[in-house]
Amino acid sequence: MADRGTGFVSCEPGSVEPSMMADLWKIVGTEDYFLELEDPEGWWKAGIKWDGCVNLWQYNNLSLDEDRERKSQQCLDHYIHICDIDDAIKRLEAIKAAAVKHFGEDWPE
Repeated sequence: MADRGTGFVSCEPGSVEPSMMADLWKIVGTEDYFLELEDPEGWWKAGIKWDGCVNLWQYNNLSLDEDRERKSQQCLDHYIHICDIDDAIKRLEAIKAAAVKHFGEDWPE
């Protein structure tokens, strides 16, 4: 649900703290079937579809604010299309757990 005053995303009780969520995402576009989010600093963007799929971009070297059209050759962007977000989260958590087990509790430092 969006805070109509700021456009930042709030979240359900028991999930991410609303203040943390506002630091991570703001709503930049909506349709009946699509929700578009960007992080306030311009390094991430997400397109969320009605069918549960998510298009996720991570921008490197130049933020969206620095080059919104991504024309610079310095842009290094990563894109992933996710249709089972719960599975993706589970796999990322498993990667983190394996890394902590291998490198120790202070990973990453």
